[in-house]
Amino acid sequence: MSSDMLWVRLNKYLKDTGEARSTWYALKDNGELLEGVHFRYDSKNRVWVNLKAMAAWVEGKQPKRTRSR
Repeated sequence: MSSDMLWVRLNKYLKDTGEARSTWYALKDNGELLEGVHFRYDSKNRVWVNLKAMAAWVEGKQPKRTRSR
């Protein structure tokens, strides 16, 4: 993965990491991966993954949550 890219489409993330799609969705559905932190949806409802946030998650670091507005 390019270190210059911050967001990649889910398909590329899964291909590059070897993560199973079912595992990724289970992590999302169980609340381990947070929308707006680890992933987001674009206007066409496609999933984009934040590589920096995912690397921090793998290292066991908790995401810094922003206050709700």
